[in-house]
Amino acid sequence: MIKPGTYAAVVAVQNVTDVGELACQFGHSKPNTQTGEASPFVIVKFAIIRGEFARQSISWWGYFTEKTEANTLKSLRACGFTGDDVDKFPDQRPDQEVELVIQMKPGFGDKPARPEVRWVNAVNRGIKLDAPIAGADLRKFGATLKTKLKSIPAVSGPKAVFDESKAAGEPEGDGWSGNDSPDPPPTDVDFGNSPGAPLGDDNIPF
Repeated sequence: MIKPGTYAAVVAVQNVTDVGELACQFGHSKPNTQTGEASPFVIVKFAIIRGEFARQSISWWGYFTEKTEANTLKSLRACGFTGDDVDKFPDQRPDQEVELVIQMKPGFGDKPARPEVRWVNAVNRGIKLDAPIAGADLRKFGATLKTKLKSIPAVSGPKAVFDESKAAGEPEGDGWSGNDSPDPPPTDVDFGNSPGAPLGDDNIPF
């Protein structure tokens, strides 16, 4: 089972019975028990490309609700899906690297807790601040800290070195994991916190 964490991954085709290989699938959830409405969603299968869980797979469910639609579309773009017609997406073969943020989803009923893809992020996307401090403003702010910085000596420590021991992405065990294609969440959950939706108002996934 894939542990919670952030992983490099790529879209992996889904072998769908009587249909063939698809990069993604679109569908509707069962009607919400409170509103009676069904939510459109997309499911994308990913393969982790590096590290301890390389070549293992996990699926992401992105919902198209008022709160989640924009983030779901951004996640699809991060994967490398092109064009403006989503009906063409299943036949594409995007190969861009993405970052998957995987968290444990609590179990419900008789279903145990399981890992789920909480975020699909573009690599090296950085964080865009709403109110950055830069230029003259940063110099002015730095002046207020100069005296304090002088009283705090610089720290000399060992240089950081990346561990390349598993960089080749060799699989362990049987390769593909049981994380593939989990059941979708129940229809009466708050889809505002479904995969692809922001955890809070600041859109920062941590």
